[in-house]
Amino acid sequence: MLKAISHKLINYKLNRGMTYVELIVVLSIFSVMSSVVLFNYTKFEDKVNIKVLANDVALKIVEAQNSSVSGKWNTSAGSTWKPSYGLYFNLTPGANTSEKIFYSFMDLNQSKLFEAGVYNCPAAGSECLERIDIKKNNYVSDITAFYQVGGSVSINDLQIIFT
Repeated sequence: MLKAISHKLINYKLNRGMTYVELIVVLSIFSVMSSVVLFNYTKFEDKVNIKVLANDVALKIVEAQNSSVSGKWNTSAGSTWKPSYGLYFNLTPGANTSEKIFYSFMDLNQSKLFEAGVYNCPAAGSECLERIDIKKNNYVSDITAFYQVGGSVSINDLQIIFT
């Protein structure tokens, strides 16, 4: 009787592993879970990238506003210059304009316009402070101006200036 018990105990210890069917089931479940996670991760990453872009634009607007309000002086400006800073967006495709670029600038000549002909960033005497390239396949698709009395219009370029 002792031999029968020890023989069953040895057989039991040898047969405690996984069968091929169990292994295939576990790997299938793992692969399905992995594909679901990876599929949802790309959507999640896209949403995060859009939020980061929106925050970057908002940060640049606040920087321009703060520079103007605080009276940040520029050595390239004349003695009668009033601190004026802003952002420039232009969606018309061109060498220096695109839906993937926007500019931070200072209005040196007080024209209340970004001197679009000078895109050297940063360069001495240029109004352009920084060229911001939008990354990760994001871009500005449309600029729409909304009016207080109602209505809206789609535009190709936008200048935000704080004086």
